[in-house]
Order: sequence, then C-alpha cells, then structure tokens
Amino acid sequence: MGLIKIIKFFFEPPKTRPPVDLTTEFRIDPRNFSKRANSDVKVSRRITAKRPVKRQFPQLWKERQWRKVGEKYFGYYRTSYGSYQGEIDTAALGFIRYYILNPPNCLSEHSHYACFIPRGGNKYEVHFNRRAKKVDEGIMAIEKILTEAHRL
Repeated sequence: MGLIKIIKFFFEPPKTRPPVDLTTEFRIDPRNFSKRANSDVKVSRRITAKRPVKRQFPQLWKERQWRKVGEKYFGYYRTSYGSYQGEIDTAALGFIRYYILNPPNCLSEHSHYACFIPRGGNKYEVHFNRRAKKVDEGIMAIEKILTEAHRL
C-alpha cells in the first residue's frame, strides 16, 4: 500500500488551490488560540478598506487664530522674527485680497517688495501672480516672504 501512495504522489497532478485575495489580511483570533503546541489555530479574516481615506487637516487660518467677521478675516502673519497685523477680504469680485498693516522695513530689500502696494496709511495690499484659491495659501505665502525678508 505504501508504494501506491508514493507513485500517486509523483504522477498525479497537484491539487489546485483557490487564488489568494490580496485585499484581505489574516490575523489570529486570541480567543481561540491555545498555548498547546499541537492545537488547531483558528484564523479569522478581516477585509481592509479598498479606497484611501482622506486626512482632515485643520484650516490654517483657524489654527493661527484669525477671526472671521462676515467676508473678512482679521489676524496676524506670524514668523519667527515677529507678528504683523493683517486683513483678508474675500468679498471682492470673487477673489481674495490680502492686506498687511505696518510691514517691516527689511521688506524693501526683498525681490517681492513691488508686490506690496500702499493703500493709504500703513496698510499695504499684497499682489500675487497666481491668485490664491484658499485663504490659507495666501497666509503661508506672505509669511514665507516676511521670513525671507528678515533673513536678507
């Protein structure tokens, strides 16, 4: 009898297994796991998400404590060199206008100084080549320019 089993092993085609689904992962269920070495281990199957989950980031203007009053935002452009009072107006013909009050003197040495247009008093409007789609984009861009100006 033993010889017949050996011959069948070598000459019979191997049994096919069903394809493995790579979107699932296996884990051992601790309730059914025993400390005995020869025990049967039960495996449970958990299906993972097939679409990526988008992360939710807090809005920068909220994080930096800007206040929204109607269609305007009031707050400070913050750098490691100082904070400068600002204003953002979103009601102007569908695009966003950025203002800074009392900008630093070192800004006059920066290549983007021409983008700061005086609007009376100590208020300057900040002009962008490409208009920002979100309030946060402009805040980051102005803070970057202010930081670069201090480093010059």
